[in-house]
Amino acid sequence: QEYGNYRKIVIADDSEVDQRYKSDYRGRVQDRNVTIKLEPMYALTYYEKLSDVKRIVHYHKYIEELNHSKLFPKPLRITNMEAPLTEEQVRFHFALIDAHTSDVVADEKNAKKRFMRGLDFYLVQDFASSIDDFTKSILLDDTFFPAYFMRALVRYKQLEYKKAEATMSEG
Repeated sequence: QEYGNYRKIVIADDSEVDQRYKSDYRGRVQDRNVTIKLEPMYALTYYEKLSDVKRIVHYHKYIEELNHSKLFPKPLRITNMEAPLTEEQVRFHFALIDAHTSDVVADEKNAKKRFMRGLDFYLVQDFASSIDDFTKSILLDDTFFPAYFMRALVRYKQLEYKKAEATMSEG
C-alpha cells in the first residue's frame, strides 16, 4: 500500500497538551491519567453486601442449578462484595460445620457435602481446613468446578493474610 500516507494518520504525543476546554471531560479523553482501582475478588458465598449504587446480579447456570437443588442451607451467590458475618451468622456456620462433619462421616464419597463444609470453614476464616475440604471435594469429583474456584480464592486470601502479617511484624 502507500506508506507515505502513514504520516498523515499518526499524531505525535505531546507531553504538554494545551487544554482547550475548561472541563476535564472534554477533548482528548485518552490523554487523561486516572487511577485504576481493582475490583475485589469474586467469591461463592451466602452473603452479599447490599449497595445502593451497584445492583448487579452475577449469574452462572450451574450455580443456579445448585440453588434449585436446595442442597445448600442458603442460596449461593456469585459476588465481589462479600458482607462481613455477624456473630449470629458465625455461630450458625460453626453449627453447620458440625452438621456437615457428621454428613461427611456418613457419606465420605460425596463431593458436594465436602464443598459445603469447606464453604463454612471459609466463612469462619479457617482457611487451612477450607482448602483441605475443597481439595478432597475435587479428588472425589474432578468436574465440580465450584471447588476449584473456591480453593483458588481461599489460597489467595490465605497468602494475602500471610503477607499482611509479615508486613505488620516488620513495621
